[in-house]
Amino acid sequence: MDFDKYLNFHSTLSSTIVNRVKDYIGLDLRQDVLFFCGSLIEGLGNKGSDLDVYLFTSRKDIELNPPYNTTFIMVNDIRCDINIFDFSEVENLVLKLENWINKPRLVPTIMQFSNRERLLLHRIRTGMVLHGAKIFQKIRNRVPQNALMRQKLDLARHLTNSLQIDLAGMKASCDWVTMVYVAQNILDHCIDAFLAAHGFTNPSWKWRSKLLDRLPDGSAFQFFAYPPKELKLKSTTYHILRRAPAMISTSILDFTHRIVQIARTVMAWSEQRILAPNSEAPIFLKRFNGDNPLPLLALDVTVQFEGGRFHIYRFSKPGSKFGLSARAFSLLSLFDGKTSKNHALLQASRLWGQEQGSKNLDDLIGLVCYGNFIASPAIDDDKINSVLETFQF
Repeated sequence: MDFDKYLNFHSTLSSTIVNRVKDYIGLDLRQDVLFFCGSLIEGLGNKGSDLDVYLFTSRKDIELNPPYNTTFIMVNDIRCDINIFDFSEVENLVLKLENWINKPRLVPTIMQFSNRERLLLHRIRTGMVLHGAKIFQKIRNRVPQNALMRQKLDLARHLTNSLQIDLAGMKASCDWVTMVYVAQNILDHCIDAFLAAHGFTNPSWKWRSKLLDRLPDGSAFQFFAYPPKELKLKSTTYHILRRAPAMISTSILDFTHRIVQIARTVMAWSEQRILAPNSEAPIFLKRFNGDNPLPLLALDVTVQFEGGRFHIYRFSKPGSKFGLSARAFSLLSLFDGKTSKNHALLQASRLWGQEQGSKNLDDLIGLVCYGNFIASPAIDDDKINSVLETFQF
């Protein structure tokens, strides 16, 4: 909902809210910064949403609800959530961001930022200042959009890596039910990385669907279609993909491998777009099921973009990394255990020409086999026991 329409609906002015905040906690006209932020300012809220009001100050005479100094006031029928930050806390956080973004990328270091800190940085970037505009702009200039995109990407990558490792163990122990929830979680993080690659840095999970539907056409969302479907809303594809399968091992395995395959492609694509947008990007290749399918990659196999190239490796063998070009990575996205080799050969011919395409496809299949990246069959104890029970010994 547009913020001006929101104010009109509630018969309220921004100045009225500012004056009420000033009456409640005071406002230093020389150095305090006051700004509105949150879903309403980003056009994500509705007429019943609350309004987030942030105050940056050096005053020590305010103590509301420690440790975070929060409270709320009602202005007409609008609930205004007030969050107060000392300038020293803001300065330390901005310095922390600058130090992090200027170091070589190490994905797990994203965990040094709390959810509250990442939200504050995002709101500095997207807030609507009401008082102290010059001071606020100096702070905002030190919080670049690309740094917030990196934050959201790295958190999604870090959590997805951990969950892929978990999935491999769950498959080995036939923990089918838990695999469904973990796969759904991976899809959620995958969406976050994809949104980050398009400049949407809001760290809250609840806006995933709305933000997806803001993506322009040609946003590479076809990476999520499996098989490709023409759906009006991108959020509909997300919800269909996330829908839990039948609670039998074969359906769960198919569901889980499908989600991991999508995540493997989208995560690396998002990394390339954020870290090296001018380098060659992978392209979407349509899948087509058929005889003589390509190998299915193991659940703990991932592809990461670093140093200007894509790298495939397995978490159980982190030292064995193999570099891939953008086109080779595009072809690797077809390795889903269903797409036929003949179809892959046609796609490879599109990328390199017939002769070189055939050779590169064979080389990629050889790499997958040599690197031990192929998924092993699942051992379903219940199925084995049911078979054994039919025999009389």
